[in-house]
Amino acid sequence: MGLKVLARGPRSVTTMELSDEVRGAFDGTIHGGILATLADVTCALSTWGTYDDDLEVPVTTDMHVRYYRQPLSGPLTAEAVLVHGGRRILTSECSIVDGQNRELARVTATFMLISRT
Repeated sequence: MGLKVLARGPRSVTTMELSDEVRGAFDGTIHGGILATLADVTCALSTWGTYDDDLEVPVTTDMHVRYYRQPLSGPLTAEAVLVHGGRRILTSECSIVDGQNRELARVTATFMLISRT
């Protein structure tokens, strides 16, 4: 997907180019799964620094995606904010925009911290 991480932590930002490789083969649209993956990665990055990564790892337990429109231009930019940082449950909210700053999707993702052992 060619993701580029611009920021990680309580406010994370990830971008990706709008290339032929991520467009649908038949109609040229961006599949919802591509946008969901972009949001999931960006939300996970927003949990960075809230746990001991030698002992725990965040796993996605729930994600709600609201799709609004197809992009007109790239790059696509996802920005996520950590809205809840509990001891075991973390929640982030993410917005994905196209190159014209039009909102394409909005996502809420919840993560559970699990032990690496």
